[in-house]
Amino acid sequence: MTFYRKLRSIERDDLLNFSASELISFMGLVTILVMIPGPNTILVTQSVSLYGKKAGLYNVVGFISGLYVHAILFSIGLSILIIKSSEIFQTVKLLGAGYLATLGAISLYSAYKNDLKDIDDVPGRSDTTHQYSTEAIIKSFLKGFTSSVTNPKAALFFISFFPQFIHNYSNVLVQSLSLTMLYSIVSLAWYSLLIFFIHRCSKVFKSSRVQRRIKIITGFIFLGLGFKLATQK
Repeated sequence: MTFYRKLRSIERDDLLNFSASELISFMGLVTILVMIPGPNTILVTQSVSLYGKKAGLYNVVGFISGLYVHAILFSIGLSILIIKSSEIFQTVKLLGAGYLATLGAISLYSAYKNDLKDIDDVPGRSDTTHQYSTEAIIKSFLKGFTSSVTNPKAALFFISFFPQFIHNYSNVLVQSLSLTMLYSIVSLAWYSLLIFFIHRCSKVFKSSRVQRRIKIITGFIFLGLGFKLATQK
Protein backbone atom coordinates (compact mmCIF):
# COMPACT_ATOMS: atom_id res chain seq x y z
CA MET A 1 0.00 0.00 0.00
CA THR A 2 2.85 2.35 0.87
CA PHE A 3 4.53 1.67 -2.49
CA TYR A 4 1.24 2.27 -4.33
CA ARG A 5 0.70 5.61 -2.59
CA LYS A 6 4.28 6.63 -3.34
CA LEU A 7 3.81 5.76 -7.01
CA ARG A 8 0.56 7.73 -7.20
CA SER A 9 2.31 10.68 -5.57
CA ILE A 10 5.16 10.56 -8.10
CA GLU A 11 2.76 10.42 -11.05
CA ARG A 12 0.66 13.29 -9.70
CA ASP A 13 3.70 15.46 -9.05
CA ASP A 14 5.16 14.80 -12.51
CA LEU A 15 1.89 15.54 -14.25
CA LEU A 16 1.58 18.82 -12.39
CA ASN A 17 5.03 19.83 -13.60
CA PHE A 18 3.61 20.61 -17.04
CA SER A 19 2.25 24.13 -17.30
CA ALA A 20 -0.90 24.92 -19.26
CA SER A 21 1.12 26.61 -22.00
CA GLU A 22 3.40 23.57 -22.31
CA LEU A 23 0.46 21.22 -22.61
CA ILE A 24 -1.25 23.41 -25.20
CA SER A 25 1.96 23.71 -27.22
CA PHE A 26 2.54 19.96 -27.06
CA MET A 27 -1.05 19.12 -28.04
CA GLY A 28 -0.91 21.56 -30.94
CA LEU A 29 2.38 20.13 -32.19
CA VAL A 30 1.14 16.55 -31.93
CA THR A 31 -2.15 17.40 -33.65
CA ILE A 32 -0.31 18.81 -36.65
CA LEU A 33 2.00 15.81 -36.75
CA VAL A 34 -0.83 13.26 -36.57
CA MET A 35 -2.90 15.02 -39.23
CA ILE A 36 -0.07 15.02 -41.78
CA PRO A 37 -0.77 12.09 -44.15
CA GLY A 38 1.77 9.29 -43.88
CA PRO A 39 2.05 5.48 -43.75
CA ASN A 40 -0.40 5.26 -40.84
CA THR A 41 -3.04 7.23 -42.72
CA ILE A 42 -2.60 5.06 -45.82
CA LEU A 43 -2.80 1.87 -43.76
CA VAL A 44 -6.00 2.93 -41.99
CA THR A 45 -7.57 4.05 -45.26
CA GLN A 46 -6.78 0.74 -46.90
CA SER A 47 -7.90 -1.36 -43.92
CA VAL A 48 -11.26 0.39 -43.44
CA SER A 49 -12.12 0.52 -47.14
CA LEU A 50 -11.25 -3.14 -47.72
CA TYR A 51 -11.88 -4.91 -44.41
CA GLY A 52 -14.17 -2.65 -42.40
CA LYS A 53 -13.88 -0.14 -39.57
CA LYS A 54 -12.85 -2.71 -36.94
CA ALA A 55 -9.68 -3.46 -38.89
CA GLY A 56 -8.87 0.25 -38.91
CA LEU A 57 -9.52 0.56 -35.18
CA TYR A 58 -7.13 -2.29 -34.41
CA ASN A 59 -4.56 -0.62 -36.67
CA VAL A 60 -4.87 2.47 -34.49
CA VAL A 61 -4.47 0.42 -31.31
CA GLY A 62 -1.26 -0.90 -32.85
CA PHE A 63 -0.07 2.63 -33.68
CA ILE A 64 -0.66 3.79 -30.12
CA SER A 65 1.06 0.74 -28.60
CA GLY A 66 4.09 1.48 -30.74
CA LEU A 67 4.23 5.02 -29.37
CA TYR A 68 4.70 3.67 -25.85
CA VAL A 69 7.60 1.55 -27.08
CA HIS A 70 9.25 4.71 -28.41
CA ALA A 71 8.47 6.52 -25.16
CA ILE A 72 10.17 3.82 -23.08
CA LEU A 73 13.19 3.69 -25.41
CA PHE A 74 13.47 7.46 -25.20
CA SER A 75 13.33 7.36 -21.41
CA ILE A 76 16.14 4.82 -21.06
CA GLY A 77 18.27 6.48 -23.72
CA LEU A 78 18.13 3.84 -26.47
CA SER A 79 16.52 6.24 -28.92
CA ILE A 80 19.50 8.56 -28.52
CA LEU A 81 21.82 5.65 -29.23
CA ILE A 82 19.84 4.76 -32.35
CA ILE A 83 19.95 8.33 -33.62
CA LYS A 84 23.66 8.82 -32.88
CA SER A 85 24.70 5.48 -34.34
CA SER A 86 24.42 5.79 -38.11
CA GLU A 87 24.59 2.00 -38.53
CA ILE A 88 21.75 1.29 -36.10
CA PHE A 89 19.64 4.15 -37.45
CA GLN A 90 20.22 2.97 -41.02
CA THR A 91 19.15 -0.54 -40.04
CA VAL A 92 15.95 0.71 -38.43
CA LYS A 93 15.27 2.89 -41.44
CA LEU A 94 15.75 0.01 -43.87
CA LEU A 95 13.50 -2.22 -41.76
CA GLY A 96 10.78 0.40 -41.89
CA ALA A 97 11.27 0.88 -45.63
CA GLY A 98 11.21 -2.86 -46.19
CA TYR A 99 7.98 -3.21 -44.23
CA LEU A 100 6.28 -0.48 -46.24
CA ALA A 101 7.51 -2.01 -49.49
CA THR A 102 6.20 -5.41 -48.37
CA LEU A 103 2.75 -3.93 -47.68
CA GLY A 104 2.82 -2.35 -51.13
CA ALA A 105 3.90 -5.55 -52.87
CA ILE A 106 1.22 -7.61 -51.11
CA SER A 107 -1.43 -5.06 -52.01
CA LEU A 108 -0.39 -4.97 -55.67
CA TYR A 109 -0.19 -8.76 -55.87
CA SER A 110 -3.69 -9.05 -54.42
CA ALA A 111 -4.96 -6.52 -56.95
CA TYR A 112 -3.22 -8.35 -59.78
CA LYS A 113 -4.78 -11.66 -58.82
CA ASN A 114 -8.06 -9.82 -58.28
CA ASP A 115 -8.57 -12.09 -55.31
CA LEU A 116 -11.19 -10.68 -52.97
CA LYS A 117 -11.54 -13.84 -50.96
CA ASP A 118 -9.60 -12.30 -48.06
CA ILE A 119 -12.22 -9.56 -47.82
CA ASP A 120 -15.10 -12.00 -47.67
CA ASP A 121 -13.31 -14.21 -45.14
CA VAL A 122 -12.56 -11.46 -42.63
CA PRO A 123 -15.20 -11.66 -39.87
CA GLY A 124 -16.56 -8.25 -39.09
CA ARG A 125 -16.38 -7.01 -42.69
CA SER A 126 -20.09 -6.42 -42.53
CA ASP A 127 -21.02 -4.05 -39.76
CA THR A 128 -24.18 -6.05 -39.13
CA THR A 129 -22.12 -8.78 -37.44
CA HIS A 130 -20.33 -8.40 -34.13
CA GLN A 131 -17.90 -11.26 -34.75
CA TYR A 132 -14.25 -10.57 -35.33
CA SER A 133 -11.75 -13.42 -35.20
CA THR A 134 -8.67 -13.39 -32.99
CA GLU A 135 -6.51 -13.91 -36.07
CA ALA A 136 -7.97 -10.83 -37.77
CA ILE A 137 -7.49 -8.77 -34.59
CA ILE A 138 -3.85 -9.79 -34.25
CA LYS A 139 -3.17 -9.20 -37.94
CA SER A 140 -4.65 -5.69 -37.90
CA PHE A 141 -2.93 -4.84 -34.61
CA LEU A 142 0.47 -6.06 -35.77
CA LYS A 143 0.23 -4.05 -38.99
CA GLY A 144 -0.29 -0.87 -37.01
CA PHE A 145 2.25 -1.77 -34.32
CA THR A 146 4.96 -2.65 -36.82
CA SER A 147 4.29 0.48 -38.84
CA SER A 148 4.75 2.59 -35.70
CA VAL A 149 7.77 0.83 -34.18
CA THR A 150 9.76 0.62 -37.43
CA ASN A 151 9.16 4.28 -38.23
CA PRO A 152 12.47 6.10 -37.55
CA LYS A 153 10.67 9.44 -37.79
CA ALA A 154 8.81 8.54 -34.60
CA ALA A 155 12.13 8.10 -32.79
CA LEU A 156 13.29 11.42 -34.22
CA PHE A 157 10.12 13.08 -32.91
CA PHE A 158 10.71 11.80 -29.40
CA ILE A 159 14.35 12.85 -29.48
CA SER A 160 13.69 16.26 -31.05
CA PHE A 161 10.54 17.45 -29.29
CA PHE A 162 10.09 15.53 -26.04
CA PRO A 163 13.19 17.06 -24.36
CA GLN A 164 11.59 20.48 -24.81
CA PHE A 165 8.80 19.43 -22.44
CA ILE A 166 10.63 17.08 -20.08
CA HIS A 167 11.79 18.53 -16.75
CA ASN A 168 15.11 17.05 -15.66
CA TYR A 169 14.28 17.34 -11.96
CA SER A 170 11.34 14.94 -12.26
CA ASN A 171 10.79 11.31 -13.21
CA VAL A 172 11.63 11.16 -16.93
CA LEU A 173 9.80 7.88 -17.58
CA VAL A 174 6.55 9.05 -15.98
CA GLN A 175 6.72 12.38 -17.82
CA SER A 176 7.43 10.63 -21.11
CA LEU A 177 4.53 8.20 -20.64
CA SER A 178 2.26 11.10 -19.61
CA LEU A 179 3.07 13.02 -22.80
CA THR A 180 2.65 9.83 -24.82
CA MET A 181 -0.80 9.41 -23.28
CA LEU A 182 -1.73 12.85 -24.63
CA TYR A 183 -0.19 11.85 -27.97
CA SER A 184 -2.37 8.72 -27.89
CA ILE A 185 -5.55 10.70 -27.21
CA VAL A 186 -4.91 12.98 -30.16
CA SER A 187 -4.09 10.01 -32.40
CA LEU A 188 -7.21 8.13 -31.34
CA ALA A 189 -9.42 11.17 -31.90
CA TRP A 190 -8.02 11.94 -35.34
CA TYR A 191 -8.01 8.39 -36.67
CA SER A 192 -11.48 7.78 -35.27
CA LEU A 193 -12.72 10.70 -37.35
CA LEU A 194 -10.89 9.32 -40.37
CA ILE A 195 -12.37 5.87 -39.84
CA PHE A 196 -15.86 7.33 -39.42
CA PHE A 197 -15.53 9.32 -42.65
CA ILE A 198 -14.28 6.34 -44.66
CA HIS A 199 -16.94 4.10 -43.15
CA ARG A 200 -19.65 6.59 -44.17
CA CYS A 201 -18.45 6.13 -47.74
CA SER A 202 -18.43 2.34 -47.40
CA LYS A 203 -21.07 1.88 -50.11
CA VAL A 204 -18.57 3.19 -52.64
CA PHE A 205 -16.01 0.58 -51.57
CA LYS A 206 -18.30 -2.44 -51.97
CA SER A 207 -17.58 -2.69 -55.68
CA SER A 208 -14.84 -5.20 -56.49
CA ARG A 209 -13.54 -2.82 -59.14
CA VAL A 210 -13.19 -0.01 -56.59
CA GLN A 211 -11.52 -2.33 -54.09
CA ARG A 212 -9.02 -3.42 -56.75
CA ARG A 213 -8.22 0.20 -57.53
CA ILE A 214 -7.75 0.94 -53.84
CA LYS A 215 -5.27 -1.92 -53.59
CA ILE A 216 -3.37 -0.64 -56.61
CA ILE A 217 -3.28 2.98 -55.44
CA THR A 218 -2.34 2.20 -51.84
CA GLY A 219 0.14 -0.43 -53.03
CA PHE A 220 2.05 2.10 -55.13
CA ILE A 221 1.86 4.66 -52.30
CA PHE A 222 3.37 2.15 -49.86
CA LEU A 223 6.13 1.33 -52.34
CA GLY A 224 6.79 5.04 -52.86
CA LEU A 225 6.94 5.72 -49.12
CA GLY A 226 9.27 2.77 -48.64
CA PHE A 227 11.59 3.96 -51.42
CA LYS A 228 11.57 7.50 -50.06
CA LEU A 229 12.38 6.30 -46.55
CA ALA A 230 15.18 4.02 -47.76
CA THR A 231 16.85 6.73 -49.85
CA GLN A 232 16.27 9.62 -47.45
CA LYS A 233 19.41 10.93 -45.78
